[in-house]
Amino acid sequence: VAITFDYGTHTGITASYNYMHITAIPLELAMAMDRLIDGEADGTKGDFIRVASDATGPLAWIRSSEDKPTTVSNSVRWKMDF
Repeated sequence: VAITFDYGTHTGITASYNYMHITAIPLELAMAMDRLIDGEADGTKGDFIRVASDATGPLAWIRSSEDKPTTVSNSVRWKMDF
């Protein structure tokens, strides 16, 4: 897991925002954090979103039979006021 802070935008959003960028986060942890922060684990709405490494997104959490709790997800952004 790597954490950095940044300012920017993502696909479909015109306004920039401050965010905590978390990379190499296990899938189950990312989904749990999304549920805790936004009330639902969808990866696309609210303050905790999943984005691809090129900042496209938000992306839904994709679950396949090959995913395990420790499967590393794409990057996530946690929108913050700072």
